[in-house]
Amino acid sequence: MREQCPVCGSTDLVLTNGTYSTGCGCLGLLLFGWVGLLLGLLGLGNYELVCKHCGSRWPVGKPHQANRGTGCGCFFLLLIIIIIIAAFGCKSHNLSIEDGAWQLKSVQTRTPITLFVEKDGSFYGYGGVNRYFGKLAVPFKNGEFAIKGTPGVTMMFGPDLNKEQNYLKALTAADQWKINSNRELELYSNGKKTAVFEYKPEIRPNK
Repeated sequence: MREQCPVCGSTDLVLTNGTYSTGCGCLGLLLFGWVGLLLGLLGLGNYELVCKHCGSRWPVGKPHQANRGTGCGCFFLLLIIIIIIAAFGCKSHNLSIEDGAWQLKSVQTRTPITLFVEKDGSFYGYGGVNRYFGKLAVPFKNGEFAIKGTPGVTMMFGPDLNKEQNYLKALTAADQWKINSNRELELYSNGKKTAVFEYKPEIRPNK
């Protein structure tokens, strides 16, 4: 009796030595980098029967293991992962200056320099030695950054006071802000980047 496809019943079958799965290879690349391309080799070298009618494939003599959607399954899983990554990317892109807490990069102080911005334009933080606070013009449209007046600063002294003063000077002079692809806050003054902050929502003080 001629073997039939266990899925659609067709007898139009072809014997194959296995093929490279592009879908699984791409999925492996996305999950594990270049070495993940090896996932596409799974099953390569094993003789299979393939139905030319519906595309189902199964190991020779094992029709109960017929799988109609291995490649498609990998493809759709890959598609789902891409959609999730794209959604995460959109969320990152839409991040705004008042959405989190920011910690200054590059400048090393005993206590990290921080910046917290509220939706009403209020801002505050720690400059390395003193606490500071003030008010920004709102709304934060088009990346505009404008401090109203002079920020208030406590009057403590410490070894990082010079670094703090340089930071507050750069903060006061800033006129633009933007969020880069690494979810970092960048401040600019006359087109020149003056400060970069890491996004750290977990350090925002509880109110």
